[in-house]
Amino acid sequence: MRLRLSLPERVPVSKVMIFSTILALVQLYQGTGYAFVLLFYAFTVGSAFAFNVAGGFSRVIGAYIFWFAMLVPIIGVFWKSVLGEAADTNLKAPLLTMTCYTASMAMLALVSVITARVDLRPVGFSANAPALDYKLASLGCLVFWVLVYQVFGFLGGSFPGLFSILRQIDFFRHLAIILGTIAVIQESGGKRSMNMVNFIAMMWMTWDGMLIASKQGMMTSFVCWLVAATYMRLKLTPIRIFFMLVVATLCFTLFSQMSQARTKMQDNFDYGDRAAVVFDEIIHYSDLVQFNKDATNPDISSDAHHYYNSQQNILIARLSMMSPDDAFFNYASTAPHIGIDSVINSYQALVPNFLLSTKKVGHGMGNHYAHEIGGYLAAEDNTTGISFSPVPEAYHLAGWLGIFFLLPGIWLLLFFSIDFVCGDLKKAPWALLVIVYLAHAAPESLIDGLVYITGYMNFALAMAIFFCTRFAPILGTLFAGTSLPNTPVAAVAPRRRPVSQPA
Repeated sequence: MRLRLSLPERVPVSKVMIFSTILALVQLYQGTGYAFVLLFYAFTVGSAFAFNVAGGFSRVIGAYIFWFAMLVPIIGVFWKSVLGEAADTNLKAPLLTMTCYTASMAMLALVSVITARVDLRPVGFSANAPALDYKLASLGCLVFWVLVYQVFGFLGGSFPGLFSILRQIDFFRHLAIILGTIAVIQESGGKRSMNMVNFIAMMWMTWDGMLIASKQGMMTSFVCWLVAATYMRLKLTPIRIFFMLVVATLCFTLFSQMSQARTKMQDNFDYGDRAAVVFDEIIHYSDLVQFNKDATNPDISSDAHHYYNSQQNILIARLSMMSPDDAFFNYASTAPHIGIDSVINSYQALVPNFLLSTKKVGHGMGNHYAHEIGGYLAAEDNTTGISFSPVPEAYHLAGWLGIFFLLPGIWLLLFFSIDFVCGDLKKAPWALLVIVYLAHAAPESLIDGLVYITGYMNFALAMAIFFCTRFAPILGTLFAGTSLPNTPVAAVAPRRRPVSQPA
């Protein structure tokens, strides 16, 4: 029996408890404090419970809980144990950090219960959206992205009205990959997962990520393919396993190393200049690796913030928010709470100017907090953003009230709005786009980032859904040289049986 990719809707809590117990014993042996071990155990088991209550990956909140739990503390703390280091070392406020994490996971579990009882998906924006032909829609998304973002962009064209709005929504190549992958799996009966549409979109997105030296940009295309293939329960063949291993190797080597090349790219560089830097770094890859080692060498005696005693791979170091969050918590424990004006400003920023011309710019960007904490940025650096999770910011704004009341309120608005726009993942794949986005945003978005998703991103998603269901199939038909089907292909849900067998 061949294995299949799948989006889990629940995890066995008993197995999580066994794993957490073994890890706790290892941590105690390594010298980790009893209180930290107990809090981390509660967080891990609590995250499994919250994930199950949320419905796992069948709902966006479940995906958020998964990414938040894994990429904020769990992977980092687990890797400390693999290295033989006590989990609470190299942290300035380990107990406060872990206590706030555990309390926030309890609040996420509460939010999961509320969103399960008040389900807006059946009455949401996409509930009455027409079914679509995934193949034509994916081709239409790719064509539109090429025309609007590339050709018209090179020509310096301006676009009024709807096209101006659509040009600002950079979701179309993501959708070309997701919808194209679903289409080819559906069309081939699971024998193939790649066609020209998703292949071109993936390669182009990866190349664009290299041009701006962004790990997220370089890796997102493969995450889009993976979530779509998992959604369709694709069989794991040897070739597909090999492909996934190659991509994983690239993520931990070339892509993570290339992300540091942004220091060599000036703001005034054109396309050719950036491409030259990319090729130069690939040709002199060993020099790039050495440069990054020198730049990221941990010095625990300095003011720099490093969680591990020894130097780690760049990507591994970024798979946990424990170190920057701990520095933030340590600062917030001594600084006065600054109130929630910045949160109010962030929500006011969602209101159009003609309705609220007196709104203020939101407070609380990563660059601002990094300067307050110290040890991250040079004094004159006002552009580089440092990532933190929303938990230490909530504590900084309002103390424990921020953890127990402010964050749950923000999360409720976020998940209610996403459910309303994206609808049920079992009926349409729109929420897959959010799941991809949350892989980065869940652990690394401050509160203003969560507000941005609640407002602007949901509006962009609604526009993208409207475009994909109404216009993308027509555009795809023009370039495919076929006619629109009389009856649109129905939305596909994750398969519960082999693709080759009839439903």
